[in-house]
Amino acid sequence: MTKAAFALLNARKNGGLVPPDALEAVTDLETAYRVQAEQLVLSGESVSGWKIGATSAAAKQVLGLDTAVFGPVADGTVHEDVSEVPLQPEQGNFIESEFTVRLAKDLPEREELYTFAEILDAIGSVQASFEVVTCRLQSGLAGAGNLVVADFGVNGGAVLGQPIAREHWENLSDITVGLSVDGEQAAEGSGAGTGWGHVFDAVAWLAAQQSKMARPLKAGDLVMTGTCTGVLPIKPGQILEADFGGLASVSATFT
Repeated sequence: MTKAAFALLNARKNGGLVPPDALEAVTDLETAYRVQAEQLVLSGESVSGWKIGATSAAAKQVLGLDTAVFGPVADGTVHEDVSEVPLQPEQGNFIESEFTVRLAKDLPEREELYTFAEILDAIGSVQASFEVVTCRLQSGLAGAGNLVVADFGVNGGAVLGQPIAREHWENLSDITVGLSVDGEQAAEGSGAGTGWGHVFDAVAWLAAQQSKMARPLKAGDLVMTGTCTGVLPIKPGQILEADFGGLASVSATFT
């Protein structure tokens, strides 16, 4: 596993793509999550939060997965109140428009699934956001399956935008999200497109997964709940903006 972790970590830090032979040990989901964790140990990075991916049936089919998955959002890759966000141009770069939750309370480890009311009580804020999806796999995303998980859930960072007022939280799944590139409409979706019954169900799911791994979610953690507008390829020089039903927006120039 260390070979795979070193190769993926080097690509995250220094650019480039990881060939398939460096990842031969990643044969199942459990191993993929261990490779994720090993990268954090090797790098000494701390985690600002977690992204959730493969939340929709379409995404699972494309990636070759049968379950939603998660990956770390490392400190230093969260962009807030900035206008420019750097990309690794030789890697695969994509954008997703997402609701990102920040917890105000811990969600302690437990076997029982957290209820909607408990999750609602634990959330401190909800923000319009972009997930920067960065694929460091030479073989690409299609059918990558467990390798997507090993590759930090193909997370390249987060761009946090405006907050959404609490009065709208119970109806997040009904909010229309529009994504534009260089001023032209490029994609549209909604909170329902994430595949959860309610966007906050993503937080309950992640809390359960982290409980199984004995690393429960803590106050201050970010949870990126899944894309509302699909996965859109991007390149340096483009200006992107996502509008969340007129309630909040997020924008950035990618360099």
